[in-house]
Amino acid sequence: MKVKFEKEVVVTLISIIIICSVGLINAYMNETVEVITVANISNMAPFFFGPIPNWSWPINLNLTNAFDLDDYFLDDSGYEPNYSSSNATNVTIFIDSENRVSFYPDYNFFGVNTVVFYADDGEYNTSSNVVYLFVGTDTEPPHWFNPIRSKVRVYQNDIVNFTTLWTDNLQLQDYYFTIDGYTSSWIGFSGTQNTSTYSYLVSAGAGSTLTWAFCARDTSDNMNCTDGQVFEVSSIPEPPEPPEPPPGGGGGGGGGEEGGLTGYVAGEPPAEIARKVRRFSVDPEYFKISLKQGSTETRLLTITNLGNLDLLFNLSVELVEDFITLSEDSFTVLFGGSKKITVDFTAHENATPEEYFGRIIVNSSEIVEIPVVIDVNAIELAFDVDVDILEEFKRVRPGNPVKANITINNLKDLEPTNLNLYIAIKDLYGNIYDSSQEEIPFSSTVSFERDLNLPADVREGEYLFYARVYDEESVAIDSDIFLVGIRFNFAVFLKSSFIFLLIAFLSVFAIVLILKYRRERDKERVLSLYLMVNELKNLINEGKFDNAVNLYVRIKAAYGEPVSKSALDNKEKLKEEVRKLSKKLKQEVQAIKSESKKSDEKKDVKKSSTKSLAKPAAKPANKPAAKPAAKPAVKPVAKPANKPVDKPANKPAAKPVAKPAAKPVNKPDVKPNNKQVQS
Repeated sequence: MKVKFEKEVVVTLISIIIICSVGLINAYMNETVEVITVANISNMAPFFFGPIPNWSWPINLNLTNAFDLDDYFLDDSGYEPNYSSSNATNVTIFIDSENRVSFYPDYNFFGVNTVVFYADDGEYNTSSNVVYLFVGTDTEPPHWFNPIRSKVRVYQNDIVNFTTLWTDNLQLQDYYFTIDGYTSSWIGFSGTQNTSTYSYLVSAGAGSTLTWAFCARDTSDNMNCTDGQVFEVSSIPEPPEPPEPPPGGGGGGGGGEEGGLTGYVAGEPPAEIARKVRRFSVDPEYFKISLKQGSTETRLLTITNLGNLDLLFNLSVELVEDFITLSEDSFTVLFGGSKKITVDFTAHENATPEEYFGRIIVNSSEIVEIPVVIDVNAIELAFDVDVDILEEFKRVRPGNPVKANITINNLKDLEPTNLNLYIAIKDLYGNIYDSSQEEIPFSSTVSFERDLNLPADVREGEYLFYARVYDEESVAIDSDIFLVGIRFNFAVFLKSSFIFLLIAFLSVFAIVLILKYRRERDKERVLSLYLMVNELKNLINEGKFDNAVNLYVRIKAAYGEPVSKSALDNKEKLKEEVRKLSKKLKQEVQAIKSESKKSDEKKDVKKSSTKSLAKPAAKPANKPAAKPAAKPAVKPVAKPANKPVDKPANKPAAKPVAKPAAKPVNKPDVKPNNKQVQS
């Protein structure tokens, strides 16, 4: 009983210990979870990622829906905070239900005021930067720079892109474009620096002079317009006419005056002119340069004379003259020679950050335009942008999308803010084919992909994927090149693959020659062996066994077969081996003959086809009486040629000549010919 009682006590104690341990563990875990939960739901103050820009507008006007506070504040709880603002003297500030801000100044008030905006989540309060309100005090209009058009030569029905860079001391508002009686509607833009762009179809005819301009205004309604930019619509060049034949020219090739050219058929210039080839090439075919304000980059331009005449060259720069310096602009290149020109690209310290388009004109026997694209960035950047087209989009077809990776780097540890991103597809002349614009939150280095679409009718060639990132104070640009093209360019392929094609052709030609040589050699070997076997038969029949054995060994060696020992010792066995060889050789000879017959038949078919083509021209020349007169006269004279010519020559010659000559007169010519040929 005592032992049983002790066991029960021990079991009970163990059970109590286990229950207590489980309870303590559960309590600890519940306490831990509770602590973590409390930490996760702790509230934080609303986040401000400004700054909110300053605002300016004219006296006695309201500024409604200027901006949305949700674009500058964010609460981590996911709920919208309550917004408010400080008081601004003489200006009523109204925040609507969608958190858009409007300003209502007092009548006839003008001056400068300030306001601060607040976001309150019920526990914490966050304030914005100080926003300046300029009412009727801004009298400085926007300033314009670098008005350019995308094409140097403009033809009727060309679509031309016009651009101008604008800056303002406070805030840009909108712009319009005008060209000879046409004026666009107002187009909005913002910031203290931006670009006005407009695409226009030139419908004026060749020789028309057009004047275009941009006008822009700021939020204070201060307006400014560019100077009138003038260009003339060019005439489409006509192909050159063939040279006129000189007097006295024509089929005879008659002579001209002394020192002049001899006559020639129209459209076929004399050899002296035809041999004069005026051609040249340029390398590279375009320049794409990235610069910072105050920096310089040097490249080489190589011009090669491909003709056989010395060429005089004149170089000039259009639209980007302030950025390019040429080492030489007038020179001569000897035929077969080349010239290297140093091209210095310089961005001055006051150059506006932007993408500039221009060209270098090479004028000689023909005019060649070398497109120039220059990306200029500020010397001090708060952020920069890198554009990298994905590898599979480096070459695309018309109508397909183009995708690029865009990276924005935070260079000065900027506080979180919003940046504007503008992307576009451009050609090397600045024409825009697709574009988009968006606002992106930015706090640290960020990388993402964006794509744009090419038109289905876009021309083949090099294009740019352009990106521009900017805020109220800074701008950064970059671009990357890609190629549009699907058609096979035979000239380019031949130029780049000529050596390989030549090697391939020579290799095939050599293989054909080797195969033909081997076939002819095999024919000769078989025929030679056939003759040797016939000789071997004769030796056996003549009883010259030793000579026959030696010849047999040579024949077997030519076939690469082992020599039968029994055939060397036994004459009958040797005869049997000879019969086998003879049969084998006959088969090979027969195969050669049939192959030769086929090739001869092919040649005969070709000859008959060429004769049938030439037959109408040859018919009139055939005379039926020619054959009977020739053959009877030749044969009788040929036989007695070694005998005395006195009497024997006359008698035999008289009979054959008299009889055949008399018969063809009344009878057809065919029978005498056949008889004479047979005799």
